[in-house]
Amino acid sequence: MTSADAIAKALGARRAGPQKWAARCPAHKDRTPSLSIAEGKDGRTLVHCHAGCEQSVVIEALRGKGLWGNDFNPRTNAMRGATAEKFDDATIIIPIPDNAPPRPAAHPVLGEPTATWRYLDGEGRLSFEVWRFDTEQGKEFRPLSYSMTGWQWRATPEPRPL
Repeated sequence: MTSADAIAKALGARRAGPQKWAARCPAHKDRTPSLSIAEGKDGRTLVHCHAGCEQSVVIEALRGKGLWGNDFNPRTNAMRGATAEKFDDATIIIPIPDNAPPRPAAHPVLGEPTATWRYLDGEGRLSFEVWRFDTEQGKEFRPLSYSMTGWQWRATPEPRPL
């Protein structure tokens, strides 16, 4: 997990107290800071969106920006209901444009994938990929999509292709 201070700096947060910051939430279109970032007494990073985003969606948005480590497991933290519309203004683009920059070679935390699956639309154009990583904790899967702000580690909106 990235430190609260590092997340706050990356999001351009303002200090809200000792070891506390306020930033725009990366999980939704936010005009004023609604995300609280703090360092807990045990050193853990704490985040909370006062606009109502589920914590799992906020953490996945932070993960998509490379600001959250692998200790958050969406399988056990109810990430299943998140859709691209709940994230920042980086709307997922389907299919991925031909002029898109090259996809990342590795995940910022999990490294290089052990397998990848390419999902194509009906005309054979790439819509998104799913990467598999073999970790000490077992298999991890991460969707890789493209948005107006670049490659994102997040799922495409539903309905998804088979």
